[in-house]
Amino acid sequence: MIEDFSNIVQFAFILVCFISILIFFYASRSKIFVLYSLIWLLIQSIIAFSGLYLNFNSFPPRMMILGLLPSLIFLISLFFLKNGKLFIEQIDLQFLTYIHTIRLPIEIILFLLFRAELMSIYVTLEGTNFDIITGISAPVIALISFKKKKILKKTLLIWNFLGLLLLINVMVTAVLSTPSPIQMIAFNQPNIAILYFPFNFLPSYIAPLMLFSHLVAIKKLTFNVSESKL
Repeated sequence: MIEDFSNIVQFAFILVCFISILIFFYASRSKIFVLYSLIWLLIQSIIAFSGLYLNFNSFPPRMMILGLLPSLIFLISLFFLKNGKLFIEQIDLQFLTYIHTIRLPIEIILFLLFRAELMSIYVTLEGTNFDIITGISAPVIALISFKKKKILKKTLLIWNFLGLLLLINVMVTAVLSTPSPIQMIAFNQPNIAILYFPFNFLPSYIAPLMLFSHLVAIKKLTFNVSESKL
């Protein structure tokens, strides 16, 4: 945990993480996924408190090897496994749209971390991160795209593609502005916060979950999945 930084903000971030788990539970109705999420966050907490992420000279960067990549590999693998495909089929698309609302408070928290000189300007709205657009528009899109049991598929598909591009942009920017041998920007004020609890949950859980949510939505909207399953 970061000393001399607002405990309220740190608590708020933890709360946002648990809200994301709750919304995804309502979308998937999967207790197993909730269990996975809690175990993974516990593992990430132990890693963060152990200080493993604070070795800036490690290559590949430990945050990528121990945080981001395992989460991405697990979630992407669900698209290819039999049980994973069944799990994806049962996910409710409307709740999957609402889950992106959490990106709004996350962007606010990132800005506060930037003001505290714990994050790069590049991962905020003042830099090159416009992910807040997805967070603000998510509840609106969820409301207008599911009217009278008719889904505005084209609108929802375009929105998910744009949200995915915005997310990839900030993820790449975050990797390049975090202290490591592959850091390329933000040397004066790099991303320090995501190497500490609880903000390490952002690259190790929240970002991969948002990416997975977009990919699931795009898969459902691109392939001829019946509306009853959406």
